[in-house]
Amino acid sequence: MVTKLCLVDTGFHADGIPRIPLLSTEPLSGYDMIILDWSLIFRGLLTVNTRNNCTMISKELTSRYWDIIRRRNHELIDFAKRGGTLVCVLKPVEEHIDCNNGKVSSLNWLPASLFSPSPIIPVKGNRFNEVSGGPFRDFIAEFGKDFAYAAAFTSAQGYPFLFTEEESWIVGSASKFGDGHIVFIPGFKPEIDERLSTSVYEDSDKRYVSKFIEEIIRAMDNVKRDGINNAPAWVEELELPMEAEVIEKIRSKEAQINELQREIDQLRNRLGDNKSWRELVYEKDEALKRVVSRSMEILGFRAIESKTPNGLTDLLFESPEGIVLCKVEGTDNTPIDKDQLLDLFRNTAEEIAQRDDDVSAVLIANAFRLQPLSQRKEQFSEPVVKIARRHNLGLMTSEELYHAVRHVLANPDDEDFKKSCRESLVGHTDDIISLKPMVAQTV
Repeated sequence: MVTKLCLVDTGFHADGIPRIPLLSTEPLSGYDMIILDWSLIFRGLLTVNTRNNCTMISKELTSRYWDIIRRRNHELIDFAKRGGTLVCVLKPVEEHIDCNNGKVSSLNWLPASLFSPSPIIPVKGNRFNEVSGGPFRDFIAEFGKDFAYAAAFTSAQGYPFLFTEEESWIVGSASKFGDGHIVFIPGFKPEIDERLSTSVYEDSDKRYVSKFIEEIIRAMDNVKRDGINNAPAWVEELELPMEAEVIEKIRSKEAQINELQREIDQLRNRLGDNKSWRELVYEKDEALKRVVSRSMEILGFRAIESKTPNGLTDLLFESPEGIVLCKVEGTDNTPIDKDQLLDLFRNTAEEIAQRDDDVSAVLIANAFRLQPLSQRKEQFSEPVVKIARRHNLGLMTSEELYHAVRHVLANPDDEDFKKSCRESLVGHTDDIISLKPMVAQTV
């Protein structure tokens, strides 16, 4: 299962992962894991009165931020209770600020039960006790050398997995909360924190952050699978009968699940690609041009460059049957305008003047695109049909192309059908080109 992740007020960022300010109104629902640094909550909130050497903040701001913090408190607690994972950087408690609605601090959005009877004390260092087991073993082995703690719990806090070297204070822990978890980890060393806080990442930094997030997710997968165990790390070294065999079976099943998930993702991609053909009957502008171009290619045409001095905004294709210039137009609730047809005539004349070969021209229309296919009016008015006949311009609806594509998708080896479609487009003789005689119309 893919973990949906967002970052809240963290100094680092990762490609493709949303970053959400804690003091914004953007919802945090819809995620499986949230990584955040709650010590940054006061950025933009506090102003320091240097003359009086004290913290000042307006009543208006404190009232507004208090409301946001209170809402975030309920939102994140509910998030964890429902099975989400909060990963928090363990930092010292910011001072409280008195305001009309109570005292504001950087802990206000977290459950109070997490800090009683385990208060957080400020303490700095970067030397840790060795962790030899547990679900966070690989995570600490990979990143423990890059951490520097700034605060610690003074007593047991959930499942502790990282301790200071001298006093054995807890600087990393995971607590069960409702159906979810709240995890505390130390912050990065200052030099790493400063580097990752820059707006421009090196490729190595991108790989580092991606690996960091990957290992957190892996550790929490282990926690969710095995549960939180308060046994000391050395207990993991004791062997029980059949344990290794069961672990191996679990890993084998997990590998099968991962393979199935990969196959599901591939099928979903195929399904998405297949659904995109429907754009032929509801899109306009560039989106309609893209899907028309794909449709022409599936029929055996090849897109080519215009030879006119300024190029063309229309689509130009060639095939063994000849060259065809296609103008693509979609409208919401109106038929095709004659001016659009005259543009096609002028562009065709310019293209023919630059070539030795003849060039056919077809206007592909998706008029009244917002209406169901069965309820659409005539897309080409009588004046448009007369102009097309006078200048030997073909007219065709994108719905015709849609049915042709459906037939090719169902019968990819039907080369005779593809050839017939190409001949109809290049050597059109009717006022309005129809591919329906060649394929049953099914929607």
